[in-house]
This record gives sequence, structure tokens and C-alpha cells, in this order.
Amino acid sequence: MRKRVLACVCSLGLLLPGRAYATTLTMPTTPSKSSIYWLEGEWQSDRGELVSLRVLEGKPVLLAMVYASCKSACPLIVHRIEKVLAALAPRERSGVSVVLATLDPENDTPPRLAKFRAELREVAVNWYLLRGTPSQTRELEAVLNVKVRKLESGDFSHSNKLTVLNPAGEIVHQTEGLNTPPTEAAAVLRGLLQHDPASPED
Repeated sequence: MRKRVLACVCSLGLLLPGRAYATTLTMPTTPSKSSIYWLEGEWQSDRGELVSLRVLEGKPVLLAMVYASCKSACPLIVHRIEKVLAALAPRERSGVSVVLATLDPENDTPPRLAKFRAELREVAVNWYLLRGTPSQTRELEAVLNVKVRKLESGDFSHSNKLTVLNPAGEIVHQTEGLNTPPTEAAAVLRGLLQHDPASPED
């Protein structure tokens, strides 16, 4: 199946909830070689806090790259995330972290990301809106195999991928396309939670 790529009129931005960053987690000294937590540097949240990606370690993660001013594909990506979460039980949802990472760090400032968060239907502390430097953003795009092209209008054409990370930050599942059913990603997340002794139980 050909990959679907939509042009989005948006300012790229990484989305993340600041309060969850205050959580203290026990983490191994080094991530595995296939973990995205090898990516160095701190990211900025919509509250202006600086955090490492390793703050996400220890829980399954549902991750997408979007940008705040996008009016076409990005809202649909967020809606796909909401559908995946809706397929989980409430206690399962509380055991999953959601990361929206901006594609456009130049324009997606913390105030702009904060406004984006306020527009989300699902507002929870386990939603992370993150902004990296341009080089961090390009590196994450490469690791996730997200294809991005900036248009003359200033908008972006980009892959519409959802990525599931296991608690160690390793990619275990990806889907692409705006109409993919949520059941497969939800089943992968449920399986990760069932194998995690620290995850909430029904």
C-alpha cells in the first residue's frame, strides 16, 4: 500500500505536558541500543520546562509528530490517538504516555503549544507536548522514519505515522494513514501493559 502523505498548513511543534515531567522515575543507567532514549539533549514542554526523553522511560508510549498550526492532517492524527486510547480501559489509558512532538520547533513556542493543548479534547497529565531544537527534530524524524518536506507556503507535507514504544523506548509498532483502525495499536499497548508488573490492573 502506498504511504499517504498530506500537506498540512501548520507551524510544526512538539507537544508535551509539563507536569508529568516532574515525576521521578527509576531508570537503567543506559538504554538499549535500539531505544530512542539514546537521543541526546533536552526538549522544551508547552510549560517551558526542559526535559530529557528518558523521562518517558518505564511506560508504553504512543507517539506522533505534528505541528500546532496544522489544520488538515494533524488534527486527524490526534483524533486517531484518541480512538486508540478509547479502545483501552480507563486504567489501561492511565498507564500509557502520549507524546506529540513538533515538526516545526522554530514556530511552535511553548505559548503556542500551550494553546494547542488547550484545544485538545483529551487533556491529561500523561500527554506530552514537546519541542526540540531543529537538529533534535530532524534526528527524531529519521529514527521514526517520518518523511517531511517544507512547502513554499511554509506548510509541511509529512508522513502520518503513529508509533508505539515499549517501556524501554524501543519501536514495537507503527501505523501510517489517517483511516487505519485503532484496534491493532490498542492491542499492542494492552500487551505491553500486561507484561509490565508496575502497570495498573483492571
